[in-house]
Amino acid sequence: MKKILLAFVLFLFAQSSFAQSISIDSSFSGDGRVETGITPTESLSKFTTIQPNGKYILTGKIEPNASHCSMKRYYPDGTLDSTFQFNNTDLYIYAICLQDDGKIICATYNGLVRLHSNGQLDTSFVTSQVTQLANYYHLETRILSNGKIVSCGFKINPTNDGIYVAVFNPDGTPDTNFAQSGIFKYHPTFIDLVFSLKTQQDGKIVFSGCSMVDDEAFITLYRLTDKGILDADFGVNGVILESLLGAGEGFEMDIQADGKIVVAGYLFTQNSSKACVLRYLPNGTRDPDFGVNGVCIIPGATTT
Repeated sequence: MKKILLAFVLFLFAQSSFAQSISIDSSFSGDGRVETGITPTESLSKFTTIQPNGKYILTGKIEPNASHCSMKRYYPDGTLDSTFQFNNTDLYIYAICLQDDGKIICATYNGLVRLHSNGQLDTSFVTSQVTQLANYYHLETRILSNGKIVSCGFKINPTNDGIYVAVFNPDGTPDTNFAQSGIFKYHPTFIDLVFSLKTQQDGKIVFSGCSMVDDEAFITLYRLTDKGILDADFGVNGVILESLLGAGEGFEMDIQADGKIVVAGYLFTQNSSKACVLRYLPNGTRDPDFGVNGVCIIPGATTT
């Protein structure tokens, strides 16, 4: 029976240049990698977060029951931190972020939860009581500059497909100054999914994903004002739908220092798919100085 539940490889690099070679850092666990065995099943690592003290937090799903999760913490040299006691394996975690006090915010299937810095559940955090977000997939969460917490996700069922963005106070209560009672919900006539979220310096919230319209997938980008309203100065009433090569999805997004927005995803047809990157000006129009009319299809990069 396989016993490896958690495995990850961390490559630590010196300052790089195009001429430099890349090699594994042997100062990390001796050979640049750590494998943590947990019985009786196995796990796939999902993401890693680095704490200010240099420790790594690794989260992954436990197989064969993918609704269960494991979280481990490692010292900078790759040694397992036995003081980190995460015991909530029934939480399926999609994303985590760190508060300034060291506590860990986790986006899970049924809402946000907070862990103490030692991995134990913080029962004083109350977002689990926000019933308006029950049965949503909570895929992204971030800490705002004012300490508030923003999260986003989507819900799919036969009668109620839609996405949400919510802002919470540091204690987990909804920020009633944002949207309706702290929650923005968008229910178009098509299926919407959201995968990535970032905030601008002016407090506006940008998030990306895809939309299914008449069985065609569009790369989708949205922007909200700091009050939780679709921004009429962005795209068409706050929404951008991109149809390139027939269909696509935008899985990751970031905002440059100059305010330009970069979306990474893929485009696909019945026979193939290709990685792509799009860049937009702050008003949501494609950047003509990037790729071809704001679109870069990466040569040789495909997904299957």
